[in-house]
Amino acid sequence: MEPTLDRVKLNTPAKINLHLRITASRDDGYHELESFMVPIGIYDEITISRSQTSIHTTCPTNPELNGESNLAHKAALAWLEATGEKTGLRIEISKKIPVQAGLGGGSSDAAATLTALQKLGEKPLSDKQLHEIALQLGADVPFFLDPLPRVVRGVGEILGPRQFPEPFYLVIAYAPQGLSTRKVFENLIIPLTFKHISVNDEPPRKWGFEQLERLMKNDLQPTAERLYPDIARVQKELKDAGASNSSLTGSGPSVFSIFADEESARQVLKRIDGSLGWTYLLLRAIT
Repeated sequence: MEPTLDRVKLNTPAKINLHLRITASRDDGYHELESFMVPIGIYDEITISRSQTSIHTTCPTNPELNGESNLAHKAALAWLEATGEKTGLRIEISKKIPVQAGLGGGSSDAAATLTALQKLGEKPLSDKQLHEIALQLGADVPFFLDPLPRVVRGVGEILGPRQFPEPFYLVIAYAPQGLSTRKVFENLIIPLTFKHISVNDEPPRKWGFEQLERLMKNDLQPTAERLYPDIARVQKELKDAGASNSSLTGSGPSVFSIFADEESARQVLKRIDGSLGWTYLLLRAIT
């Protein structure tokens, strides 16, 4: 029998929605979607240790994320309830992924917590049970259990097979203030598109950069721009600096442009004047 671990540390990435379409509205108030999600090279670090008391969740860099409202905390509670394990836990989150930015940081932290507990616990759940818990926590959480480029459909429960885009880089801009996903969906102003992308039906080969550029579309962008007008201004900054494309990720407000090589991305980054107060990063897609 393997010895029981007392501590697990994991790095967990952010993501972009290279493509996001709303395909249906549901009677329960949720919307079904179709998205091509790609993990990107900025990470939160999750450290989980056994303790003598209840769950204690801290985020030193973002103290507003301490405690029971943190999605990682909720993930730990759900996992303990499902397994029946009786143990205290200390969860510490070192944040690098911006909060409420459309980059999936909270969902990534929750999935990493579930993954860490599978290693830490004495009674790991089946993959099916783990997926069910992840979906209850949020639509993006199942994707982060095994973060690879893939199509996500439904309310996050349908994960397509891994896709193989060519390596690419991105310049991503995130805002000084976040934007609530709930607020974006409550104010949704677009008709349903009902247009499916064909990524899921492609053979397992590399997707070229031009194909990736053609995919770039986000049905949430008109609503997000209305709530956060600087989104359009930042896209203009990127275009003026030489970017040939740009899009919103998730419900925003983060905006990104993609590049076939690092030097092209670096040249655009150098030309950004940053007058709007947003933070710009050069990152690599995890493909």
